[in-house]
Amino acid sequence: VGEKVAKARTKRERGQMIRIPTGFPSINDLTFGGWEDSQIIILAARPSVGKSALSAQLAYQLSEKYKVGFFNLEMAPEQIYERYASMKSGIEMRRIRKAKNFLGDEQEKFAKGNQILKQSNLRIVSDCYSVDDIRRESKAFGFDVIVVDYLQLVQAKTTYKGNRVAEVGEVSRDFKLMAKALNCHIILLSQLNRKTEDKQRPTMAELRESGAIEQDASNILLMWNLKTDGEKGLKVEKCRNGVLGGLVLGFDGSHMTFSELDKELEEEEKWETRKKTPFS
Repeated sequence: VGEKVAKARTKRERGQMIRIPTGFPSINDLTFGGWEDSQIIILAARPSVGKSALSAQLAYQLSEKYKVGFFNLEMAPEQIYERYASMKSGIEMRRIRKAKNFLGDEQEKFAKGNQILKQSNLRIVSDCYSVDDIRRESKAFGFDVIVVDYLQLVQAKTTYKGNRVAEVGEVSRDFKLMAKALNCHIILLSQLNRKTEDKQRPTMAELRESGAIEQDASNILLMWNLKTDGEKGLKVEKCRNGVLGGLVLGFDGSHMTFSELDKELEEEEKWETRKKTPFS
């Protein structure tokens, strides 16, 4: 621990950042520059809102400066590749999936996109199913950032005979210990309860199957669909060493990419931003 504190102090003295930027200016502002080492970041939403697409984009953006392990337990490797191929080539997803022949300059774009992906520090893993599996893989490759899609699919060490709350709680705590042991950032995707569908804006109380997730996480981000098609609400619901707030994201489903929009949440979507002092 003393060695880690000394390294952090040295970085501070040299003016070096000890946080990783998220790729979205508003989130960076709320987190005072980005996410810190050894933290658990939860990204939660109901199905079909876009959390997997957003996590894939975050993983790639972070891989431009850091070693990133993207552990996907939900989709086949081919599906993940198709998303990245569309994202980096600029070719629409439907063309990537269904087209039999290239049109126009698609072949050139496709080749360029593949070359970009080959040169990235992003490693996609789809055959790790427990925290121990993910820990071994992460230690072997020295990942700075680990993204897991999604938490409720990760196997626990203990058999709980139907007690999903205890099972998910154990997985959450194991990831927290892993983040500290490997001194890395871990972004965990999570499902929300169905109660969220009864109202527009979710809260972290609706994290599915375990209150331990809420306790273990240093940062919790929640997503939901806004009334306008292609727009998503994203709010920082919990932020240790930061402030709470939200933003509007535009979603380009044809290329599976998000962008931060220069607009505020509608009146009924707003909430008071509560400021926190650092190290609270």
